[in-house]
Amino acid sequence: MIKKILIILIVFILILLPLFTILLLNHLIFSYLYDKLDLKDYNNIEKKDYLNKVSQIVWYFFNNKPFLEMQELSYIEKIHMKDVKTLICFALFVFILSIMGILIFKKQVDKLIMKQASFIALAIVALILTFSLTNFDSAFIIFHKILFRNSFWLLDPSTLLIRLFPETVFMNLAYVWFVSITILSILIIFLVSM
Repeated sequence: MIKKILIILIVFILILLPLFTILLLNHLIFSYLYDKLDLKDYNNIEKKDYLNKVSQIVWYFFNNKPFLEMQELSYIEKIHMKDVKTLICFALFVFILSIMGILIFKKQVDKLIMKQASFIALAIVALILTFSLTNFDSAFIIFHKILFRNSFWLLDPSTLLIRLFPETVFMNLAYVWFVSITILSILIIFLVSM
């Protein structure tokens, strides 16, 4: 029974994490959000400069530098980015462990397990989505309090990170992620039911 739960958890993780990484690395999404959310009006940064800064931040998560080297960032912003990088590295580590787990347990991964993991993903997305649609601010704060052990995520609205990534950017990224997970989960359920 414990092995089955572990395999369901592994499949569940493999549903969630790749979509997050693809979302994070997608230059087109940030370009679209810049236009859709009128970020130039909000942050007074030209689109090309905005996308360049976002790319610098995203690629920092995948390099070996301890701190993000961007002049406009305050010390607290750099510490927060280091904390975010630690979380992303942990998520990638869990993803790699999950791939190894799938390879180890590949004979036990059957249609029922795929379906159960997909239903769990759908249920969790439904819960989080319902909560975030009713009060995204509270969901955003709870998310940060769970993931960060300090208050460096409470940045002044004038800081570069807040100007680049206002809450509406996170809200839109979260909804795209939720929709992607929903589509992938439904697709898996449909395919394994055939």
